Amino acid sequence: MSNLQIAPQKTDSTLSIMMNEIQEIRKSQEHLGSKYEEIKDELKTMQNINKNLEYENAILKQTVASLRKQSAETEAKVNNLEQYSRRCCLQIQKQ
Repeated sequence: MSNLQIAPQKTDSTLSIMMNEIQEIRKSQEHLGSKYEEIKDELKTMQNINKNLEYENAILKQTVASLRKQSAETEAKVNNLEQYSRRCCLQIQKQ
């Protein structure tokens, strides 16, 4: 066999190897593309969940502030009632 006859066989073999590698790269790229889409969808879901949690947190903060205000008002009323109930009490001590 001459060098000319061997060269096409090597070329065909090399070309076949390269085509297989290209196919593998395409499969890998498709896989990465699908994973990217999954991650993108998951990120969108997490962002929506985060917005909902931020909204819920704001409502809970308002509720806590309202309850603190009510508690302070109730303490003041109880204190006033205690003072009012003692207004006529006179304590006499013998020394």
